[in-house]
Amino acid sequence: MTDIKPELSLILSQIEKELENKEVMATLLQTTFKGFSAPLMKRAIVEGTMRGFTFKDFLEKNIYAIPFKDSYSLVTSIDYARKVGMRSGIVGKTAPRYEYKDGKLESCSVTVKRKIGEYIGEFTATVEDFTEE
Repeated sequence: MTDIKPELSLILSQIEKELENKEVMATLLQTTFKGFSAPLMKRAIVEGTMRGFTFKDFLEKNIYAIPFKDSYSLVTSIDYARKVGMRSGIVGKTAPRYEYKDGKLESCSVTVKRKIGEYIGEFTATVEDFTEE
């Protein structure tokens, strides 16, 4: 097992450096981290950084921290999802198609159009409800 302390120490020092500017910290607490205390905001940024996001991702609102109780949940924005989709070659998607049987939802399908080289392929995923009564 590798020791993550040096990596965590580096992340913490980078975040402290970014938050030295009181205006940046105040702006983040009023926007992306609305309702957070400064220590909880720092904890969320550290966690996001450990998950592969950058401080800039928080500034650009690619990722948000949603407060609940004494904690939070990190959530990516729809714009971030679109950016990732564009980089992966996704060029479009269909609206969800629902199938019902006897008035109950049986499945939902979505088709994603993805460009691979010069070819645009359609890839469909279906979720079926297998709950037992």
